[in-house]
Amino acid sequence: MKIGILTQPLHNNYGGLLQAFALQVVLKRLGHEVWTVDFWKVDKKKDLRFYPRIIKSILIRAVQRYLLGRSVSVWVWPTNSNNRKFTRYLRSFVEENIKTTSKINNSPQLSLLKEYHFDAYVVGSDQVWRPEYSPNLLHFFLDFLSDDTMVKRISYAASFGVEDWEFTPEETVVCAGLAQNFDAISVREDSAIELCRKYLEVPAVHVLDPTMLLDKDDYIALVDEGDIPELNTEIISYVLDDTPEKKHIINAISEVIGVNACFVNNAMSRYHDNVFPPVTQWIRGYMDTDFVITDSFHGTVFSIIFNRAFIAIGNEERGLTRFISLLKMFDLENRLLHSADQITAELINEKIDWDRVNSILSQKRQEALVFLTTSLS
Repeated sequence: MKIGILTQPLHNNYGGLLQAFALQVVLKRLGHEVWTVDFWKVDKKKDLRFYPRIIKSILIRAVQRYLLGRSVSVWVWPTNSNNRKFTRYLRSFVEENIKTTSKINNSPQLSLLKEYHFDAYVVGSDQVWRPEYSPNLLHFFLDFLSDDTMVKRISYAASFGVEDWEFTPEETVVCAGLAQNFDAISVREDSAIELCRKYLEVPAVHVLDPTMLLDKDDYIALVDEGDIPELNTEIISYVLDDTPEKKHIINAISEVIGVNACFVNNAMSRYHDNVFPPVTQWIRGYMDTDFVITDSFHGTVFSIIFNRAFIAIGNEERGLTRFISLLKMFDLENRLLHSADQITAELINEKIDWDRVNSILSQKRQEALVFLTTSLS
């Protein structure tokens, strides 16, 4: 079967790239021919929901620069040429490991997908159903397909990101109609099952993030191909949204363990001299460390995949529901912190029952593969 995957643009997010990679690998292993739709600069609608986050980021950076005297740029969006420079390693990963369609730069160009004669579309994973992250929300409900087409429509681990309903009334009506044309729907968070039932009026099942469908050996093989040197550190910190409180948490944990954390960060405070490290270098951090501190959903996911002790710092702006759902699945809710006051030596030194975690993971993998196999049959 020829399958097209629709997910968030393959740009500068390690977790986003790796979930796209993993879903392709899994579908190929099931015997399918797979492409990921290469959304690039799809036109954005003017929507007030996108502005508060941008304004907040500018204000925070202005305070850091002009009141705290830090060397950060207030305006944090690079030019296209700078963006190509900063993300060159990430784009290389896509070119070498993810089979893509031709670039889709605007909504009308979605018509180019007809040339691939896909038998099925799989929407997901990542926060494709979160309006704030998906300006062209209807595309992720396959609005560009005609109602009478025989193409299968499936979502795999699609995420709303939050447990509250963020669609406008108009979006709700249209998306509900489109969702009801899907052959099967699976979601990444358990709370999304109720959102689908209540607002889209469709049943859904809860499945693993695609990255967790692969074994750690699959990722180690990627690193070995890239010939990435060992990191040799006991603690790594991967923080997407740096704050004084998160620094306090990192320092407090480092003090308990007795070792300073090594930062494997992709937050670029100064665009002129920062380049995103290769994806394989990011993975290498989880291979070589003993302890992970992160406010990233996929940072938490890879800690589990590699059986590394970890602390997840709640990241409400990017979607706290994702963390809660993931950790609840493995009975690891106590690893999610919101402030340094919650840190104790007992928690940091607590041994995670990885045998139990891996048993749950194995079972959930089988359930996910059954969903994909059945839905695409």
